[in-house]
Amino acid sequence: NRADEMKNSLLICNDDGIQMIHSCPIGDAEQTVRDWVDFFLQDCHVDIFAYCTTRPDKTHHESAVGERDFTRLDRAPSQSQLHYKKILDEFRDSGTDILHVITDQVRKRGKRVLASARMSDVHHASELYDFLTPQFMRDHPEWRIQLPDGTPDVAMDYSHEGVRSHRLAIFTELAENYDIDGLELDFMRSCRYFAPDKAEENAAILTEFVGGIRDMLDRISKERGRDPFLLGVRM
Repeated sequence: NRADEMKNSLLICNDDGIQMIHSCPIGDAEQTVRDWVDFFLQDCHVDIFAYCTTRPDKTHHESAVGERDFTRLDRAPSQSQLHYKKILDEFRDSGTDILHVITDQVRKRGKRVLASARMSDVHHASELYDFLTPQFMRDHPEWRIQLPDGTPDVAMDYSHEGVRSHRLAIFTELAENYDIDGLELDFMRSCRYFAPDKAEENAAILTEFVGGIRDMLDRISKERGRDPFLLGVRM
């Protein structure tokens, strides 16, 4: 019955990270993040907090594999981008990062936390926001999706092994270095993974890629001597 369904259900919050960062005052970012997480865990009774920390080549956490957002900022179209950089730098300069603080707060409340990854991103599509283009895309324009008219898209093409291996390395770093309960793969944002005329024939590539992520999570959970990681998918 409905009561049993509710009793056995899980309430998951998918936090896109941006509003959390913008809410932080300079000089008090850590406590603000802890209070933000507590609102969802304690006031909203969320069971699993899924934090969007990678999009997927740019990250909110400090990364040796990916590119932390606004590590460089040559020009900021608005104060919001400058504030964004200052907050992430504040965590870095204090010897931590936003994801470590989030996972620590979730553990204090006895709940579970997932590192959520957007599997594609096109925030840099307009000329105004070109500065958001990942360095990975600048370095490998040949791996961008090619549209039917021959022009390059602003999203990377998963049919290239180099794209898959780079993003798997980012996910592996999360599983190895953070106190997370697993990953959430967010296929809902942007939804551009292959050339549109090649999507159906290439679909199996993504299936195999997700299987490889599952294998990686299983391997690392055994190496770390912990319970198996969760793998969630938004689609």
